[in-house]
This record gives sequence, structure tokens and C-alpha cells, in this order.
Amino acid sequence: MTHHGGLGALEREEHPILVPVNNSDKVVQIWPSELSANPEEMIRLCGSELAPLDVWLQVALQYRALGHHAAYEAVLAQLDEKSLQKFPQYQKQKRERVHILNSLAGHQLDQWRFSSDPDERSRLLELATQNLSKADKVNIREYASWITKGVLKLCVGDNDMARQAFDTSLEIDKRSIPGCIGRAITHYLKKEWPLAFQDFRKALETSSAAAPASVRVGLGLVCYEQGRTEIAEKWFERAVELEPENADALVCLGILRLNNSQDRIEGTHDALRLFESAYRSNPLHPRACNFLSDHFFRVGQLSLAEELAKRAYTHGRMPAVRSESSYLLARIYHSRGNLDEAFTFYNNAVTQDPDNALAQFGLGQMHVERENVRDATTAFEAVNKAQPDNYQTLKILGALYATDPSKHKLAKLCLKRVLEMNPNSYGALIELAQMEEVAEPASALDRYEKAVAVLKGRGRDVPHELLNNIGVLRHAVQKHESAAEAYRAALGGHAVGDEVDERAAHTVTISYNLARVLEDMHCSQEAMEIYLSIIANHPSYVDAAIRLAQIAASRGRPSVSYKWLMQILRVDPTFLDAWCMMGNVHIARHEREMATKAFDRVTDVNARDPYALVALGNMWYDARFTTEDPKKKEQYIEHAHNRFWKALSKSSRNMYAANGIGIILAERGYYDQAREVFTRIREATGEIPIVWINLAHVNICLHAYENAIKLYESCLRRFYHGTEPSILMYLANAHFLARQFSKSKKKILQAMHLNPGKLVYPYNLAVTQRELGKELLGRKDVTAVLLGRAVREFEQAQEMFERLLQRSDGMERVRFSQTRLRAYLASVEGELEAARAKLLEVQEREREEAEERDRVLTKTKEQLEKEHLESLNRVTEEEEKRKKASEMHEEQSQSFAELKEKLIRAAQEDSERKKSSRKRKKDSFIEEEDEMLSGDERPKPKRRRKSKKRREGDEGAEDEFAGEGEEEEEEEEEEDVGHMPSAAEIAGATVRAEEWHERKRAQAENLARLSRKQDYEARAEKAKLRGIVMPDFDDYEAQQAREAEAEDG
Repeated sequence: MTHHGGLGALEREEHPILVPVNNSDKVVQIWPSELSANPEEMIRLCGSELAPLDVWLQVALQYRALGHHAAYEAVLAQLDEKSLQKFPQYQKQKRERVHILNSLAGHQLDQWRFSSDPDERSRLLELATQNLSKADKVNIREYASWITKGVLKLCVGDNDMARQAFDTSLEIDKRSIPGCIGRAITHYLKKEWPLAFQDFRKALETSSAAAPASVRVGLGLVCYEQGRTEIAEKWFERAVELEPENADALVCLGILRLNNSQDRIEGTHDALRLFESAYRSNPLHPRACNFLSDHFFRVGQLSLAEELAKRAYTHGRMPAVRSESSYLLARIYHSRGNLDEAFTFYNNAVTQDPDNALAQFGLGQMHVERENVRDATTAFEAVNKAQPDNYQTLKILGALYATDPSKHKLAKLCLKRVLEMNPNSYGALIELAQMEEVAEPASALDRYEKAVAVLKGRGRDVPHELLNNIGVLRHAVQKHESAAEAYRAALGGHAVGDEVDERAAHTVTISYNLARVLEDMHCSQEAMEIYLSIIANHPSYVDAAIRLAQIAASRGRPSVSYKWLMQILRVDPTFLDAWCMMGNVHIARHEREMATKAFDRVTDVNARDPYALVALGNMWYDARFTTEDPKKKEQYIEHAHNRFWKALSKSSRNMYAANGIGIILAERGYYDQAREVFTRIREATGEIPIVWINLAHVNICLHAYENAIKLYESCLRRFYHGTEPSILMYLANAHFLARQFSKSKKKILQAMHLNPGKLVYPYNLAVTQRELGKELLGRKDVTAVLLGRAVREFEQAQEMFERLLQRSDGMERVRFSQTRLRAYLASVEGELEAARAKLLEVQEREREEAEERDRVLTKTKEQLEKEHLESLNRVTEEEEKRKKASEMHEEQSQSFAELKEKLIRAAQEDSERKKSSRKRKKDSFIEEEDEMLSGDERPKPKRRRKSKKRREGDEGAEDEFAGEGEEEEEEEEEEDVGHMPSAAEIAGATVRAEEWHERKRAQAENLARLSRKQDYEARAEKAKLRGIVMPDFDDYEAQQAREAEAEDG
């Protein structure tokens, strides 16, 4: 098909407008080219001649085709309801009236598509709806009205109603091509590809000549969505062949060439050519403008790219297309550094199409630039949802999550995914390590060390901050020597005391950290030298002075510690840590007033300081143990309660203050409330071991010993690696109260191993061993072994109490008196004597029971041996019987064999005799005999009854061969005088005889076995009454057979 364009084509396609003259057969002919922009003349002509409605519509459509939309509206405005009522002849032209109303509605929908004013768009939709309602009143069964309704519903996004409208149009006219196309579009929007393809194909098959090229474009789009890109490309090519200027087909074909070409460069050039053709065909085609804008952006022609993107944005009506245009404009402004405009268009692109991942990514970048973490996170989450494996998105999203502690789990997931994609991502390693520093120091250390390896592999220097972090984490995981190496590497090889280096803040910090790890390595002197060097160059660095004061205090030199603290306070009188440490020094000396003054100084500077208030609460609580006066005890507890409550009221999240409140509640007997307090603290933070201990203490008071044991064990394992003597003693006490004395003893021994000098441990061990001995002694089923253990426990407890009585100098420290020790010792001595007496008694009883058991066993063994011997005798007898039967059978078999041989010889002699008496052919006789001997069937000769004499003479032989008196008739010829059995008959008789003897032998064996089994079961029942279990009869028989074979061997 050849395409013709230009004015010539328009002239050849023109058709004149024929206006009939009223009351005449003449017409007025008017060519469309003669129409002026002012429609008044045509309106007067049509009105004066009362032109039919289809002529009015033809005139209006010609104005619209010429682009005179105002003239189009003015012509059809003459045909409103009031005007039509004046002319009765127009009332009868219902079909034409419906066409006019549909034309107006379609025109208004076209205006709605190209309008950007929301109010104007709403007005146009309302007018189109009104015109369609009027058309329904004239004729609701007009299929064109339903098609226009479907288009209107598609415009407003009501896909279901649009489908119903198109279905109705197809019910009215099954061959309606617009109805098929409209319904196919609804299926396409619902992603119902097979149904969409079916309707597009129906429209094409109904009238391929009348179907527009857009039907082929629709079929191509459906095939593209189904993944059949090759077929889709053929449909687009066919559409372009039919309409070379079809912009939709050109754009779709360009996209396919761009995405599917094996040669990227050639595919890009081909696609660009198609986009340019689409643009020349329709310069306002939004997708063509968008693709060309993207191309010009990539080649650096930003102005041209901006112009095309704006044109696409202005004339695009689909949200996805406008979103793409907005994104292109935002990207252009972003590249120019105009971030405000970029933010506006990125935001607009996301508003138009939230699924636009590129726009979401750009918007997220803008939010990051504005430090709006929350909105940036939302944007990148949308990108991650669309593209879960996008490396850059996961990396940025992980960094954003890392800024919010509540989203650290999500951050770890993102960053770990980044490391799966790229294990050498330096940024991801650092971000992930920073989040794991507190909760997972070992993992964080590993990631920092990998980051160092990455930098070294790239030939880059390792930052001193990274080395310092590695040192801190190694210090945290008890790798002291390697931590010191990391700190020294961070210092860069300079001497720790160099003035030049230590003027830098990071060098001072690293030096201080190095000294701290040296302290934990028990190199206190070297650490002190570093602290002194730091103070010499930086007198105001009070952290170093604090450490010097702490070292002095730990060495038992409070005056030196006090001197350093006073030096700190002269430099900074408001340094609260120094005042708190001063208060702790006074508490250690039991100087409560001085400690109170020191902590009061802290509260004077910062009335909300929680440490001072909690320390004072602990001090007053410990004071209750220094007096026996109940009033003073209650007074001290009240002081402690006030301090804890004040600290908690100033900081509701202070776990130590809450712990103090729980202690006071427990001290006053409110155990349930105290347990609730400790439980909530542990749920809020599980990193305070004293809370676990106090919760276990409260469970002890509530007699919930098992819960207390679990809590002690968890605390010991989690915080102290199982090596804290005090926790072991708490655990031993819980086992003791739960009457698990063996476990209690084990825990006490572990505590004694860790701290041998504590006198309370052997005391508790002796008490526990005494209770363990009593528990063993009181068992109902006690044995000599258990009693022996009880005696040993009593002896060890007695020995321990005697040793403690000799250590009179330590009685005050362990808070028990010699009177109590003597009472325990007397009790243990009495219990030990009782245990020994009972041990002798039980040993004697067990000896007698053992002797009785031996007698019974001996008697039972003798009885069993006797019965076994009898059984063996019976078996021997039966075996002899079986042997005799076997010998008899062998003799009978031999007799039968001899008889058989005799009979065969007799048969042979008879044959020879017959040969000589009868003249038969030799060959025939031999063949017949061979067949007989081989057992083959022969032709049966006539039978003759035996004579009485023959019958009497054969009776004995028949009984002997056939058994049980069975008679056999012998076949013989009429000429036969005598009778001899054949070889086959002899063999059959022999087999039957052998089978009969075999059955008899088997019956004899079964009877003998049944007798043996009955006898054996009787003996087994007797043995069971004596408590002896004998093996099964079959096993016994098998064992006897094996023994017999062994004896024969």
C-alpha cells in the first residue's frame, strides 16, 4: 500500500456536503475547502432548509476535521433539546440524535485528555456523562453509546464498568470492531493476556480491511507481555507496514529493537531511528519524546533533552508516561546541581507512579542530601521492593537503617546481602562492624580486620581510627597482646610520650587506650608511665589522672589516690567522676558522712546524677549489715529506699535505681512485687548480672528453687564463664534448699577450688555433707554401699567441723560461733555412730541374703543339671531309635533294589524267550523295548483278564510293590503265555514304597519331637517358679544339635 500525504491527498479524499433544499428535490453542494472559520453561514443555511440531522453532524465533523473546534461546537449547539422540540421531523430521527450526542461526548473526552486543568477536566467529564445519559433516553440500545461509555470509564480508571459497557455493545452488535478493541483494552489493563489477545484477534478477523493498525499494535503488546517478543515484533512491523506514520507502532518496535538486539550499538541506532520517525509522525507523542530525551541526556545535549521531556510531560496523560517525563527532567536538574528543582520533579514522578524505581532512587538521594533519613529510607525501601538484588540500593539502605538503633536488624540483613554480592565492600564492612561493636564484638572485630585487608589489598593506608577500633574490640574480647599491637600500629611507630603526636586528640586517645590494655595485662607500671606522659603534656586530660588514682587505690595507697583526685578537682571542680570516686574511697573506709558529702557535691552540680544517688542507696543498704539494732536497720533501709526512689524519679530508665527498689521490696518481704521489678529490668536489659542474681534470690524466698537454680546457672555461664565463687555458693545454697545435696556439695567444692582461703566455704561444705549423709541414711531401700557413702560424708563433716573449731581466729569473719560448731559436731558424731551401726546391720543382713541366694542357686543348679541329664538320656534313646529306623529303612531299600534287579533280569530273560518263540522283526522289537524303558507312552494293546492261577500267583507281588492291596492289570498280547512287569511299573512301585517309608519315618520323628517338647516345657515351668528363665525349646534343640556336632567333630 502506497501512502500519499500533503494537500493533494486531501483534495482527492474530499467529498462535498449536500444540503437538501426544503420542499424541493434540489440540493446545495458545498466543498469542505470552502468552509470558513465562522460557521454562521452554514448554520443559517441548514436552519433555513431544515436540513436532516445527519447533514448537521456532517457539517460539524468537517469543521472538527479542519481543526475548527469552536465551529464544531457552535453547529451542534443549535441542536439542543429546546431547538429539537420546535421541529417535529427532528423528533423522529432518533438514530441521528444519538450519533450527535455520542459525537459531542467523544469530543469532550478528547478535550479532557489534553487538558491539564483539574477543574476543566472535571467539567468535561460531567458534560460527556450528561450527553451519554441523553443518548440513552433516546435509544438505550444504540451500541455506539455503549462504546463511548466504555471509553469514558477507561478515562476515569473504572476498568470493570468499562468492560461491562463494551460487553453490552457486543451483545447489541457482535461484529462491533470498536467493542472488541475496547474490551481487549480492559483485559490488557487487567493483565489478562489470553483474553486480550482473543478480543484483538476477533477485531482483526471480523474485518481485517476495516481494522486499524492499532489492533496490530494491541496484539503486539499482548505478545510482548507474554514474553513472545519475536511474534510481537512481527505485529509491530505489520502495523508500520500498514501505517508507516503510526507513532505507537514505531515506538513499540523501537523498544524491542533496543532491548533485543544482539549488537548493542546497532540496536541502539535502529531504535533511535524508529523513535525519530515516531517523533516526525507525531511531535507530541509522549513516549517518543521521552526516549529521545533520554538519548540526548546521555550524549550531553541537556537543553534538547529538557525540551523533549517537558513536551512529553505536557502532552502525556498516562501516569506512567508523566512519571517517566518527570524523572527525566529531575535527572537533568540533578546533573546541573539544581537540587530544589530535581527534588520537585523526583517527587512528582513518584506521585504519578510509585512503582517508578529510578524516580524513587533519585528521590531517596535528594532526601539523603537534605538529611531527611526517614523519607530517604521510605524511598529506598520502595526501590528495594522493586529490585531486591540491587547492590547500590542495599548498600544505601543498610547505611540508613544503621542510623536508627531500632532498625539495626534490617541494616544487618541489607549489609550482609551486600557482602554476599561483594565480600570486599569496604563501606559495608565498616557499617556492619559499627553496629556489632556492642552486642557482637567478636564479629565486629572480624569485619574490621577484613576491612584492613581490603585496604591493604588496594594499596591504601589504613586509617588510625580503624586500627584504634580494632584495638578496642580486641581488648573487649580479652586479646590483650594483639590489642596492644593494634594501638601501637595506630600510633604509627612514634613513642607514646612524643609531644608532637600527643597534641593530636586521636593520638592521646590511642595512648590512653594502650595504657588501659596494659593495666589488664598486669603491666601497671608501664601503664602508669603512659598516663604520666599524657598528663605531663596534657594536664587537663583528667581520664589519665583518674586511672592513676584507681591504680593507687587498688595498690592500697589511698593517700596517693586522694592526691590524684584532688589534683583532678583543682583542674575541674565539677568533674563528677572524680567526686564519685572520692565517695567510693570513703565508702570503702566506712566513712559514710564523708562519702555522703562527696556524693552531695555531685548532686549539687547535677541534681539528676543517677550514679551518686544509687551509690548512696547502696551505701545505706550495706550499712544495715553493720548493726543488730532493728530500728537502725529500718532507718538505713529507709535512707537507701529514698535514694533509689529519687534516682528513679529523675531517670525512669535507670536500671540500677530500679534494682535498688527491688532489693528494698524484697528486704521488706514483698517478694512477688520484687520479682516483678527484677523481671522487668531483665527484660529491658539483660546485661546487668546483679539483676539476675537478685531475681534468683527472690525466687529462693518464694521457694521456687528450680527457677532460682536456672537463673544462677544462666548468670554464671553468661557473665562469669562459670568461675565466680560467690555465684557458685548461691547455686549451692539453692540446691541445698531443694534437697539436692550432691549437687550442692559439687558447687561448694568448685568455689573452694577458686577461693581456698574463705572459711565459710568449708563450713557450708560440712553442713551439706552432714545433710547428705542424713538423706542417704534415711532412704527406705538403703544398701551397704549407700551407707558406706553416708559414713564417709559424716566422717568428712566431722573432720571439717573439728578443723573449724581449731580456727578460732576466723569465727567472726564467717559469722558463726564455736557453740554452733560444737553442736554440729556433737550431732554429726551421733549420726556417724548410728550410720556405722546400721552399716554393720545391713552388711550382716546382705551377707545372710547372699548366702541364702547361693544355696537356692546351688539347689536350682543341681536340679537343672539332673533334669538336663534326664533330657539328654531321652534324647540319646530317641536318637538310637532314629538310627535303628534309618538302618531298617536302608535294609528295606537294599532289598527293594535287589528285587528290582532280579525282576529286570527276569524281564530280560523273558524277552529273549519271546524272541526265539515268535518271529518278529528285530528292529521293531528293539525300538519298542527302548520306548518302554525310557518311560514313553506306547500304543495300548487289548487287555485280557488274568487267569485265576495267574491272579493267585501275582497277589503277593502286587501287595509288595503297590502296597495296601491295589490291583493292577497287566497289558499283554493275545499270544503272551506268561506275565512279567515292565521296568516303568517296577520303578513306579519302588518310588511309592520309598515315599511310604519316608512318611512313616517323618511321623515317628514328629511324635518324638512333640514328646521332647512337652517334657522340656514342664521342666521350664518348674524352673520359672524358682526364678530361673530357660531358653525357648527351638533354641534349646539348636544348641543340643550344635553340641552333638562338636562332639562328633
